Amino acid sequence: MKQGYRMCDLQRAFCILVDEWYDGPICFIAAEGDNKGDIICVNEEPVETIPRFTEEYYLRIRLISEEDVIDGETNSIKIESNLFSARSIFSEVTECTSFNIDQNDVLSICYSDVMQDNFKFKLNANNVAVVRSYNSVSVQCLDGDLSGDFYYSIINAADELFIVLEKENCLMRIRQYIDGLNAHFDNVRIERFISDKNIVSKCNQSGLYKLCDFLECDPTEISTQEMFEIYSALQQVDTTLPIDIFNSWINKLLPREYYVLKKRYLEGHLLTLESVGEICNVTRERIRQVEQKAIRNILSPKRNKYKRNKYRNALVSQLKLFSPHKSYITFSELEELELGANVAIFLDKTTGDIIYESGYKACFFSRDSKNKLDFCLEELPNEFTKTDLQEYSILISEKLNNAFTANEITELICSKYRICGEYIAKSRMTLKVILSFLMQKYFPDGMDIYEDANIDFLREKAYIEFDGFELADNNRAVRARLQAFCVMVDRGVWKYDTEQILISNDLQWAILDYIKQYNSPVLPIQAIMDMFSAELGEIEIYNKYSLHSQLKKILPAEYSINRDYVMKSSGDTFYSVIEAYVKQSAFPVTKRDIQSNFPGATDIVIQQMAAATKVINMNGYYVHLDNLGITDEEVSSLKYAVDSELSDKEIHHANIVFSKIKGSLSGLFNRIGINHYLQFYYLLRELFPNEYEYNRPFMGALGVEVINGEAQVINLIMRNDECSISDIRQFAKEVGTIIDRYIEFIDRNNDAFIFKNRETVISVNAVGLDEADFSRLDAVLEDFIGEEQYKLLSDFYNYRELPDLACLWNTWLLYSIIKKYSKGFKLVLTSNFLNEAKPILVRQEFDESNIDFRDLAEIDQGDSEQFDNDEDILDTFDYDDLE
Repeated sequence: MKQGYRMCDLQRAFCILVDEWYDGPICFIAAEGDNKGDIICVNEEPVETIPRFTEEYYLRIRLISEEDVIDGETNSIKIESNLFSARSIFSEVTECTSFNIDQNDVLSICYSDVMQDNFKFKLNANNVAVVRSYNSVSVQCLDGDLSGDFYYSIINAADELFIVLEKENCLMRIRQYIDGLNAHFDNVRIERFISDKNIVSKCNQSGLYKLCDFLECDPTEISTQEMFEIYSALQQVDTTLPIDIFNSWINKLLPREYYVLKKRYLEGHLLTLESVGEICNVTRERIRQVEQKAIRNILSPKRNKYKRNKYRNALVSQLKLFSPHKSYITFSELEELELGANVAIFLDKTTGDIIYESGYKACFFSRDSKNKLDFCLEELPNEFTKTDLQEYSILISEKLNNAFTANEITELICSKYRICGEYIAKSRMTLKVILSFLMQKYFPDGMDIYEDANIDFLREKAYIEFDGFELADNNRAVRARLQAFCVMVDRGVWKYDTEQILISNDLQWAILDYIKQYNSPVLPIQAIMDMFSAELGEIEIYNKYSLHSQLKKILPAEYSINRDYVMKSSGDTFYSVIEAYVKQSAFPVTKRDIQSNFPGATDIVIQQMAAATKVINMNGYYVHLDNLGITDEEVSSLKYAVDSELSDKEIHHANIVFSKIKGSLSGLFNRIGINHYLQFYYLLRELFPNEYEYNRPFMGALGVEVINGEAQVINLIMRNDECSISDIRQFAKEVGTIIDRYIEFIDRNNDAFIFKNRETVISVNAVGLDEADFSRLDAVLEDFIGEEQYKLLSDFYNYRELPDLACLWNTWLLYSIIKKYSKGFKLVLTSNFLNEAKPILVRQEFDESNIDFRDLAEIDQGDSEQFDNDEDILDTFDYDDLE
């Protein structure tokens, strides 16, 4: 050096003398013989390189001087690697220094005055491409000194690359080691053998939880040094399987002792002392003695005590190693380790190192932790949901100082208790839980409990969802159980009660104050609904039924509540309160008067009140019977007159009866204000509730079946095989009833009669429907409608494809038949009035609101009719027009 030689030249000379290449702080050279560069030439003689380490990945940075002859290259720098891209290394160096490499891979320098800066930069490993396959690049240098400068610039900057290389090879060692282990070790959790929690946390951040994860995931968050610590810790793990430890331990026993323990515990089923004695042809007591001696030798041998205890300790350690849980190992995990539940029972009874618990289907490593868990679970309710289970698991885990994780507690509870859908029960599932689950799953918005089909549906689902559980056959009993834990949200509709109070404290106080100020000991829930509709609407309470369920939760104990009313005191009903109000009034009161004094009293409530009390509805005016002052003589005269009119045992309209007798009783009627037949009707029903038959506005003598007006019209129609629409109108007039829409009237009674044509109806017997087969009706209609969604029924022409009936086919007869028998089609009308209505055939799934009735009206050619024969068809043509 004193003579002026540069350090780099001396270093290079030294490398030549010892047949090595300077490759930076750590040299990784692949051992594979097929990789290019494994053989170098020195003095034209091939010499094999001697690698320092044999690893999977390597990086070579080589300087080839004028004295070297390698593949004809001189004054060049060559980079070889099976991990990094050699080209990207050159690119990164030239980008950060004053060197330049042209497209022919020839090296040059841009600024010679900044040469010293070329040695100060460091390669960023993130900017170097990782290819994980062999590649090499050579760069030519025209100047020998320049090649040396460039070479040492790379060497000085490559520290980070070699660190990455070291980490990758350490990971490869770990993978090779894990791959060589028994498959049982794949699922061993890393916290079982790594004590450094910081390293464990970084592993988890990289997706590494078990040993097998190292084979798939790249530990991006872990440093090289930490990787070496993981590898070192992994090498310290005892790789003996628990089954091998157990077999080595148990095989130390004398043959007789081993045989007894094996027959007693370690084969298919646990055997009693008597059973083993019968096999060995000895007494039960002798088997017990041998067993006790064997257990003593296992636990406290006289000789080689340390060695025997080592088996015991090693077995427990390995069970903890293989268990994914902190404090226990499950039966299924023992089975995977080829030990099984019988071995667990044996260890529990003999050593006590693990605690066998069939309820949890697991073995615990600590009796204390198991007992604490039992105590916490005993405090749980008998039945709870899976949502509740998540909350309970977190609370119990915290209470036990994380001896069990929340997920472990969830797993143990699910193993021990019975799971039925979303519910978990400590014992047999109760009817309440089953119905609660079904209501929440299938009727979250509520169910009409008075529909038998809904109860049958619950019965079917209970059998499927709960392992053959059968609900009671009595639907009334099922409804009663539903009402016990559900709340009404609409008329007849009940919903599972979450017991959540929706009404705020301020609104609660306002409601309670309103109830207190209400001028009656009984008030309708509807009154509260009307008063606070805006506030209740904000919390999605829109009717008195859903309000009822919330009132039950907030009313003080001194109040009581039923479906419709809140009672501030006992003994009074809302009807009796209104009746008292009407009775004390000197004049008849109106419905408006009642509703003004008693908010929430609906029209139906007032009507029912009049029917249930002595209050009489005088056609809109309400008066109490006691206030009318009717004498006994007047009552007798009224009854005599009515009896005379009803003596024919027929049904009579109240208006006709009133018209006939009001002349003879005008004095009574004028005095008490009876001037309308409905007033008369309600007076009779109040005075003589059991002497006559009533069905507003009809009445009859006792024993006469009084049916409504429509039913009477139907009876009159059925006396004839057919009748006209005008006859039906006359029938309705005679019985004193009104049929608003004749099409709807005929449609809803098409089991008795149907349209014969637009002007006439005919009974189903007279037209011969019982003998007709309409199984092809939908096919005929499908052929008629084609690809359209709807079509005027008056365009139908193919009557010959339909069954023969007692009358000729036409549009309105076909209308009734489709209404009665079709499953794939429906009908809509252009008008509700019979004289103007045109039937339209529509596909069942089509939305009729999209039909343009105006366009159809323009193309309508009138009702179609069936002709008797072809001559009738010819008669309809105008031959002059054809000419």
